[in-house]
Amino acid sequence: MSDLIDALRCDLVFALRGAVLHGFHEGIDNHFSAALPDGRLLINSYGKHWSELTPDDILEVADDGTVLSGSGQWDRAAFTIHRAVHRARPDVVAVFHTHQSWPTAVANTVEGLDTRLVQSSMLFHGKVSYVDYVGIARSEAEGEQLQSALKDDGSIAVLMRNHGVLTVGANVAEAWYRLYFLDRASRTQVLSYSTGRELVRATEEIAVSTEAQWHENEPTSSAGLFDSLRRSVVRAHPEAAQWLPPADGPA
Repeated sequence: MSDLIDALRCDLVFALRGAVLHGFHEGIDNHFSAALPDGRLLINSYGKHWSELTPDDILEVADDGTVLSGSGQWDRAAFTIHRAVHRARPDVVAVFHTHQSWPTAVANTVEGLDTRLVQSSMLFHGKVSYVDYVGIARSEAEGEQLQSALKDDGSIAVLMRNHGVLTVGANVAEAWYRLYFLDRASRTQVLSYSTGRELVRATEEIAVSTEAQWHENEPTSSAGLFDSLRRSVVRAHPEAAQWLPPADGPA
């Protein structure tokens, strides 16, 4: 178990520092988590800029909120959101929540994500849910909303109205992959809508088949994208090389 915890802590740090490189961060706010097999969570501590985080800043937290290891303290909103999602989706290991601008802009529209508009948005065709804003998540209300949105329909992303976005994955690489392409799809949607011209959309049949193609390739593609993210982080932060997995380890 200790090897798993160490590996997940390192992967979360690469994802968090990578989010800064891509402009997905919001200072010291927002949070990424990973679930351990016995219900404990790993989640970034509150108070440091994401570019500063190290594996020691990833907290190991019990289901009741007790911090078992790691440096710093957890954020109540973070724990409320992530515990709820992990409880609702035992198939999910990684949960990423951000306020990144492009997907949040899309979340604030009545139509939401247009999953027939562009190839990258078709990854989310039939796989995105929505929740309404209920204030800063210091109560169980938003957690309960997220549980309801994610529990039964196999969603891989949630657009949180007036708030932000959330992606889930069977591992850290998969959650990152979905966050990355949600951003790309949202950018293209905002730019397409800004033209003021009539838009061309794929048919429902094409969108369904393209979504299936995305997910068929996702295990390999997400691992490759996350490997490239690690390299980008090491180029920006050479000290991060010590957190790379062994050459023969998992991607």
